[in-house]
Amino acid sequence: MPNLPGGPAGPGERDRALSEVVGYILIFSLIFLTVGFVSISGLPALDSAKQSEQSRNAERAFDILENNLAEIYGQGAPSRATEISAETGAVELRDPVVVNVSVTEAGSGNVTFDRSEINPIAFTGLGDTEYIYSGGAVFRQQSGASFMLQEPPIDFDEERGFVTVVRTFGDASISAGGATVLVRASSTRRSVVATDTSLSDNRYKQLTINISGSPRQGTWREFLESELPDPNTSCTASGGSLECEVDLDDGGNEIRQTFVTVQGIRVTIEI
Repeated sequence: MPNLPGGPAGPGERDRALSEVVGYILIFSLIFLTVGFVSISGLPALDSAKQSEQSRNAERAFDILENNLAEIYGQGAPSRATEISAETGAVELRDPVVVNVSVTEAGSGNVTFDRSEINPIAFTGLGDTEYIYSGGAVFRQQSGASFMLQEPPIDFDEERGFVTVVRTFGDASISAGGATVLVRASSTRRSVVATDTSLSDNRYKQLTINISGSPRQGTWREFLESELPDPNTSCTASGGSLECEVDLDDGGNEIRQTFVTVQGIRVTIEI
């Protein structure tokens, strides 16, 4: 007998209503499971890709910074400014690394000496990755390991040696981030430690480079041992200090001309 209007629902209608409820439950369960899966698997991947892109941007910015500072110590530019995007990071000056460089004259034995306190420029806020400009070199510090991305202005060939100590300095308590940061660099004092224009006689018999207080000591040693003339060079590390001695008057391996300069560059960080 058909159901009267307003009467109780028959078995068929109750089954259809139950089926609709079950369908809605399955649909919403599928939606929640999909959202949960994306949250668990997709978002970390997106965060990783975003961090990788930020790291690449920081590396490119420090390449530009290195080029700009090279125009100061290498081409005599009075100043340069570098913009660095630091929306998710910060740019800061670090506590100083001390670089001592000396040359000993061949005839008199007189020693000319310079001591430089260098404030490295650092980009932080990329997890366990940092980018550092120090002494004319660019480093990537990652998971406790250090990699030299750009070499400092130290160059030796069979007869000549050129060493430029890039002394960046400023207020190490300043840190700026959360926006585009402007790193201003201005040339200050440039001093000559050693210069030799004669190719006939060696003016200097020994060059010594000492770096202390640097957490990248191992990377510095690897570079200096590869760049300074072999077998004239001996490097030793002790107590947080790295020292490399170069015998400039070693028989058949003479370095006839040696040039050592120190370029001061004042650095300010602004938003």
